[in-house]
Amino acid sequence: IINFPVSDLFCELIGYYLAEGHVQMCGGFRAKSRSVLSFCFAWDEEEYVKDLQFILSKIISKVGRVEEHEGSFRTLIVNSLPLSSFLIEHFGLGCLNKRIPRWFMLLPFEKQSKMIKTYWRGDGYYQNKFRSRYFGMTTISEQLAWGVTKMLERGGYAPLLLKRERLNRHKAFDVFLTGHQIERFTKLLEIEVEYSRNRSWQEIHNDGNYVYRPIRWIGKKLVENLDVFNLEISKDNSYTANGIVVHNCWHIQNGASCKGERCEGYSEAYEEWWRQTHFDCEVCG
Repeated sequence: IINFPVSDLFCELIGYYLAEGHVQMCGGFRAKSRSVLSFCFAWDEEEYVKDLQFILSKIISKVGRVEEHEGSFRTLIVNSLPLSSFLIEHFGLGCLNKRIPRWFMLLPFEKQSKMIKTYWRGDGYYQNKFRSRYFGMTTISEQLAWGVTKMLERGGYAPLLLKRERLNRHKAFDVFLTGHQIERFTKLLEIEVEYSRNRSWQEIHNDGNYVYRPIRWIGKKLVENLDVFNLEISKDNSYTANGIVVHNCWHIQNGASCKGERCEGYSEAYEEWWRQTHFDCEVCG
């Protein structure tokens, strides 16, 4: 597999591929000796077709050919085994298997934003109704939905990720950006939309380091014959699980002792929280 320089244009190509791209490997007895890389666009998206042709001309010196289905859609087709192999290896084949690899997740957000821009052009939309204004992106790939969500969080956004069950169809995953984020996201997409903020308060906040979300529901699930593991570290049992900061809460019952470990090095605010939410300890009080 040939590697390609990760330029801004190449990141835009990846976005188009994740949203609209498909690879068909051909060759008969010479397996994978030829590939057909195609991108499908709506009829009114001719501007995106020309943009992708320009990108391809700069990366592989080909513009491909366009098949037009009058009034329905346009397909851009290009033959490039090195490019097709790279995209399959790193970004998956088929809508259900599209993904964002770890090395791309670690790129600067300035690079990732180029991918998000062109990905939105294919799988995104803008909803503009009274009390319902938001940008959205939809995919059936859970891996891709999580990747887009995490990249947006790295860029200072606070996206929502929702899963939808659909009768006799694959589950759909929707990534939403709402509220004050709309104005900033339009600059990333390099577009203009009709938008007027109807409230200043937001449930979700991103301070540049962390995203804060409201807790909607806390529940219990009874299980049997399941191994349970308890993970502890010194002083503060806090961790990140799938990008979410969690705390391993434990209650001191029946006068048991915590050996005083939790009382060392904590702020007064933390101690007050502890006293209000935990049972008393014989040693620490």
